[in-house]
Amino acid sequence: MSLKQEMIDAVKAGKMAEVRTLLDMDPMLANVRAESGESAILLATYYGRKEVAEMLLVSGAELDIFDAAAVGQAGCITALLKEDAARVNSYASDGWTPLHLAAFFGHAEAAEILLAHGANLQSLSRNSTANTPLHAAVASRKTDLVKLLLASRANVNAQAGNGWRPLHLAVHRGDKELTRILLAAGAEANAKNGEGQSALTIALEKSHEEIADLLRRRGGPT
Repeated sequence: MSLKQEMIDAVKAGKMAEVRTLLDMDPMLANVRAESGESAILLATYYGRKEVAEMLLVSGAELDIFDAAAVGQAGCITALLKEDAARVNSYASDGWTPLHLAAFFGHAEAAEILLAHGANLQSLSRNSTANTPLHAAVASRKTDLVKLLLASRANVNAQAGNGWRPLHLAVHRGDKELTRILLAAGAEANAKNGEGQSALTIALEKSHEEIADLLRRRGGPT
């Protein structure tokens, strides 16, 4: 097995000692990429290996706009956009925009910088989810990011590729606060997803009784 593959495997598994040993052998391994295109630091973030991601940062990993958005490196985002403003609405190899990544991982300052530089709130990811940054924030239950995106005029009723709207996701997650926020922002309580389910249907199927009551009060079908 190559050192590159050993590094990728160690990063995914969160093996701190092994990552450190590999970096000591070759510091440039901080910049390895998987065959699918993701950087080591992005993989660490995807796999929830926060300490590994921090180690890679300290070791001098070079960040692109997607890495910087995913780990919340606001200064790096600003510098990268100064070099090339078009990066703000570019797509990573796995189909996410920088704003999707900042939203999903809950980095408000990064999202604000991206929005200030013209990030498209309605961009659909170019992958199987085909969703918006608002969907991403709701999916990961990042309340502050949901509020920020809504305040920036994200479409609260945007549909993902499967017809799911942010409200459907919030209800599916059992998140009463996000459900309230989305309804207050104009989410259509009766809208159905691609499977023909309303938010209330989802709430009942998942036994989220308090959310079901909230939806009924907002006019959701019984």
